[in-house]
Amino acid sequence: EARAWMRASVAGARMSELYEQLVEVIETLCVLAVIGLGAWEISRNRMTIGQLLAFAAFLGYLYPPIRNLGQLGLTLTAATAGAERLLEILDAEPAVSDPPPGAAVAPWRVHGTVEFDRVGFRYPGGDRRTLAGVSFTARPGEFVLITGASGAGKSTVSKLLTRFYDPGEGVVRLDGVPLYAMPLGFLRTNVTLLPQETLILHDTIRENIACGRPGAAEHEIVRAARDAAAHDFIAALPAGYDTRIDPHTARLSGGQLQRIAIARAMLRDAPVLVLDEPTTGLDAPAARRVVRPLRRLMSGRTTIMITHDLNLAPDADRILVLDHGRVVETGTHRELLALDGTYARLHGCGDGSLTETGPQPTLRLGPLREPDRARAEPGRAQSRSIPGGAVGAPGSLIQATVPPPGAGSSPT
Repeated sequence: EARAWMRASVAGARMSELYEQLVEVIETLCVLAVIGLGAWEISRNRMTIGQLLAFAAFLGYLYPPIRNLGQLGLTLTAATAGAERLLEILDAEPAVSDPPPGAAVAPWRVHGTVEFDRVGFRYPGGDRRTLAGVSFTARPGEFVLITGASGAGKSTVSKLLTRFYDPGEGVVRLDGVPLYAMPLGFLRTNVTLLPQETLILHDTIRENIACGRPGAAEHEIVRAARDAAAHDFIAALPAGYDTRIDPHTARLSGGQLQRIAIARAMLRDAPVLVLDEPTTGLDAPAARRVVRPLRRLMSGRTTIMITHDLNLAPDADRILVLDHGRVVETGTHRELLALDGTYARLHGCGDGSLTETGPQPTLRLGPLREPDRARAEPGRAQSRSIPGGAVGAPGSLIQATVPPPGAGSSPT
């Protein structure tokens, strides 16, 4: 489809250029013909030079509309193609829909028990299963952290829980009720998702927060902003809560936009909270400023956090480690570190990559003096300057990375 679009775009550009050049050639030929015919008429004393110039001037007004007619045809063609594509999207059947009339369960006060029961899933058109046999239960007020290497299927869990897709195998339940048996509006009212990309509307800060619960009072919006540690920087803006923002605004940093999204989630006050990489794209200081309001947001509600950042892992009641779509480890932070398996390697890497084996010590090579040699301990890196002329420029340092003791010889 992309190649067909590219071929059509190239053909359209060629036709547009050909039309413009053709009009230019015809215009030039017409001007030359008029001048030649006018000169003939002048030589026969049937026309004056003023008449010829006036005719040529009026003729010049005729060419721009002719050019515009050609462009109008190309524009109509492009608009027709776009409208056809739009109609295809509007006519497409959604992947999920509300249950048939009479089959939906009646609304109830949701407590927040989330259950995945042997869930398997494959994206449409995918050649492999993203999730396979995933089972876990998150109880009201529990904080469950899901981690794993990139591509392990973590974000798919959030998409299934908010019912952007239905699982191909197994069932996802909320308070014991399958998600497919409840209206989408009811489900998404009781499950708040903070996606990986911060969702910011092209509107004021007030409206960006208030859309979490339409009809919220002003004091509720301000209280949510205070709880999200966003009120101070909002109040410092010239227009305050009436400041207009958008996803690419330069007025606010990424961490500030994230805190506005957290304020929206606090205002929504749903019993189930799903956080998909809440600190992605933030530097360390901004991430630290976001963590405190995140803790307030998670308090008292069922929280499922999907993340590579394991700074909040010690606070989790339970940690699930996904690898190739399967739960390979589960337990608390200390239990999984003691297990010395996949989670321990992820924690050592700090970036969620299974291809690394953790940070290695850095050693600056150089001769040790006797006092240094006496203080040296096995396995601990020592650092000394190499005397001038030994290697490289005088006073230079050579830095090498070596494996832990017992892991083999050191690379030079």
